Amino acid sequence: GYNIPFDGFDINETEDTRAINQDVIHIIGNRTGCATKLYGDLKTAGAKDVRILYTPADAETPIIQNAHQNEKIEVRNYNHQDDVIRILKDVAAKAGEKTVMFHPGWGFLSENPEFVAKMEGEFTDGKVIFAGPPSEPMAVAGDKLKLRDLVADIDGMGEYNPPYFENRGTLE
Repeated sequence: GYNIPFDGFDINETEDTRAINQDVIHIIGNRTGCATKLYGDLKTAGAKDVRILYTPADAETPIIQNAHQNEKIEVRNYNHQDDVIRILKDVAAKAGEKTVMFHPGWGFLSENPEFVAKMEGEFTDGKVIFAGPPSEPMAVAGDKLKLRDLVADIDGMGEYNPPYFENRGTLE
């Protein structure tokens, strides 16, 4: 059994969830509370193959200490994007018919549009999927002024764009 505390959710198992969970290798790119919650939620949902990326500095964290050996994948550093992509390629090459879904966690890779763009360029066949937004909206969301302009163009959202603040970032 698994000895990792988490806040799971209730899910009604269907043929669709069984097929998805048997045909997907989930890789979590985080080792903190996010990983613990996501790991627990995936297991609760019936995921059969969940793996966790970790750095040597993470080896003593509870999620890594309690994971089975075959669930752990060591990476030198989360900031070495090419290492992460190489690992995802290696897992995908050995996955047979399964799809690899990369869950970036919080921070590091999850808020990095350059990393997501690199993944979009490397994995065009659907064999490896990034569980997060595409790079373009992520880049816009990271630029507060562009995001304000984008939101202002959505019907009904204009009232959330204060009139005293121009979207170019200057006070009127």
